[in-house]
Amino acid sequence: MYFLQFIPAADVALYAVITGLACFSRSALRSRVLANTNLRPFLDLEPYLRDIVRAFHDSQFKTGLELLAKYEACLLLDIHLAHHVKALVHSIRLGAIQAYFAPFASVSLSRMAAAFGWHEDYMQAAVAELVGSGMLKARIDSAKGVLVARMQDPRVETSKNALDEGKKMQKRAVANHLRMKLMQNDLVVKPARRSGGGRDQQLQYDDRSTTQVD
Repeated sequence: MYFLQFIPAADVALYAVITGLACFSRSALRSRVLANTNLRPFLDLEPYLRDIVRAFHDSQFKTGLELLAKYEACLLLDIHLAHHVKALVHSIRLGAIQAYFAPFASVSLSRMAAAFGWHEDYMQAAVAELVGSGMLKARIDSAKGVLVARMQDPRVETSKNALDEGKKMQKRAVANHLRMKLMQNDLVVKPARRSGGGRDQQLQYDDRSTTQVD
């Protein structure tokens, strides 16, 4: 691998893990990082990175975040990652919240905060950011301290699909009606013929082309 001449093997593992945690879903994290045979030799050089990935994959978010915080200072020393560490770590935290909430219809913010080892106020602020940006389809019930998933009414989706199909059918019906009228009135455009000088003659229409279409 030629890139090993420029990037140390340990750095390959570091970049793959940190960017993977920030961007990949749980299933992608497993297939592209943990179960990736090409990446495994690099992860063997940095066992702590495998521990971080496995913690997030196994939904042990508190452990994963603690390990990430422990090594964050090392990430800031990397010449390529230094300017992106804060944004990457922030994305990892938000992604972890999304993964945690995915199987729930509702869950208390205090329970979520405990699962992440955060204060409830910090958790509520992070959840509010996700909800406000549309990354989390849910609403916060501040009175009860609960995060509630927004369940889409299947009847609304069915009605929308029916209206869309109706519009498509209407357009096809109009087009078919127009085509039928053109054929009934024998409105035909004759193909252009080449003159001796090589110029196209003007399109000639059938005498009945002047007949109005109903």
